Amino acid sequence: MPVATDTGAGSMVIKAIKEIPKLYKGSHTVVGLSNISFGLPDRASINANFLVLCMNAGLSAAIVDPTDNNLMRSYKITNTLYR
Repeated sequence: MPVATDTGAGSMVIKAIKEIPKLYKGSHTVVGLSNISFGLPDRASINANFLVLCMNAGLSAAIVDPTDNNLMRSYKITNTLYR
């Protein structure tokens, strides 16, 4: 759900990413990253920052725009620092 319609949506996703693997051993989490920023200005920055938060929470995979250089830079830096 986009944060434009529910400001708690981002927090709910982060919590779910942390809790799902605890509840269902061996499970993985995937997000469609841009869903969170639908209807908001500067979606690219929101998506890049949300990706960092999700990765820190233990996200397994994300559906992203690989042509977004800022997002891919955030992914690479986060992957280097947290993994």
